[in-house]
Amino acid sequence: MFVPQKHGLKPRSAATPDRRGFACFYRVSEDALFLERLHLALPYKEQLLVQAGRGPLLLGLSARVEPEGRLRVLYSDMHAPVQFSGGMLLGDGYIHALALHGRELQLRRTTIHPAFEWREVHELIFEMGRLVEAQDCSEAVVRIREHLASEQFEPGSPEWQAAHATLVAQAFRVDYGLPALSSPSSWIR
Repeated sequence: MFVPQKHGLKPRSAATPDRRGFACFYRVSEDALFLERLHLALPYKEQLLVQAGRGPLLLGLSARVEPEGRLRVLYSDMHAPVQFSGGMLLGDGYIHALALHGRELQLRRTTIHPAFEWREVHELIFEMGRLVEAQDCSEAVVRIREHLASEQFEPGSPEWQAAHATLVAQAFRVDYGLPALSSPSSWIR
């Protein structure tokens, strides 16, 4: 995907929970992937340069500084093609917006794949920025959530991990890097 550092920009990593310091907004149009907006956390001195109209250009475009927020520097109306090859998951209807308790909280802490947290999940497969496949994975993700909530196996046990890995592999065409699931003793971080 798009990485600002490859274009000479140096976002402050502490500004976002994922430590990247930026957020990209993409669009799929006519079966192609485009970067539409980029929000960055830049040092104050660089923000002043952007406000003065002397900030760095990105793909020939100037940025502006938003009045509030941690990612205040904004490049917009980009419509820049992205030469991405791989899979992308899109989710709608976030599930775990409310506080969880007991077993559900423990399961949430061991659920590493973010797709489990959405009611509707779609997978898009790209080759060099061209959309080559799209599938609705929502029903498969429901089966994964049912497995997570089932008491058939002890969460974290080898049997549980194997069943979980099989369901994930069946749900998606791309391996999104499901790490080894933690044992119950490491649920609380």
